[in-house]
Amino acid sequence: MQPSDSRTNFSVVVALAFAGVLAASCKDDAPSDFQRVRDATASWIRYDCECARERGELDGISVDACVEEALDFLGYGDMDEDCVQKVYDSEPFVEWSDCYVDAFERYVGCMTAIDCSAPQFECQDNSDTIPRGWVCDGEEDCGDGSDEQGCAPDEGCRVPTTICGDFPDGFDEAMDMCIRRFACADGSGEVPESWVCDGEPDCMDGSDEQNC
Repeated sequence: MQPSDSRTNFSVVVALAFAGVLAASCKDDAPSDFQRVRDATASWIRYDCECARERGELDGISVDACVEEALDFLGYGDMDEDCVQKVYDSEPFVEWSDCYVDAFERYVGCMTAIDCSAPQFECQDNSDTIPRGWVCDGEEDCGDGSDEQGCAPDEGCRVPTTICGDFPDGFDEAMDMCIRRFACADGSGEVPESWVCDGEPDCMDGSDEQNC
């Protein structure tokens, strides 16, 4: 994780869970990789929403509403699972996706086991404080790298990409084709299906909010 003035736990959820949305395939009768990542993501978001409630940061909405809003934002409802399966069954991606999904589930389990009230980690140079779960996760968050110093091999919640590597070449482009889209009536473009009839026009002609 690179240091950022605006980073939050939820920003990490968005980044990794979006990766999880893309890392989804269906295999035999067991839960598909898409379902496994979606369920893990939902449990992580619920943990984060419950922590936000404890801190008085939910602005009057329920934890359930917080979770649903976050899942909608991540776009799970717009992904075509059959399309995802075809991409992940292809030889360039299958080995990486198997590794990523397993690592993501372990990462979420580790992160959600941390007490919400756990004190943050203070970087040795006093430049910043970071969430306790970011310590020994395989990526430096402190400018001085002190959050990754003196770590045991099995210590910390390991970020999936530090275990499995970054996305394979061509992966993002292939998965972009699996997003279900609505074609604007005037031909000006397309929007995700979940944006249709959501009360806000996204097409230039407003056709995504017509006949709702």
